[in-house]
Amino acid sequence: MFDPTIFDNLKVVIEGEVYDLDLTGDFLVTNRSDSIDIANK
Repeated sequence: MFDPTIFDNLKVVIEGEVYDLDLTGDFLVTNRSDSIDIANK
């Protein structure tokens, strides 16, 4: 069974980790774009 809520939660967690790494200087986030569309058509 497909549960899109799980994927939404994973996306938020991964984004948070990446931006935490950006704040510590380990990563550099440029050209941020929220372009993930996980909706079924």
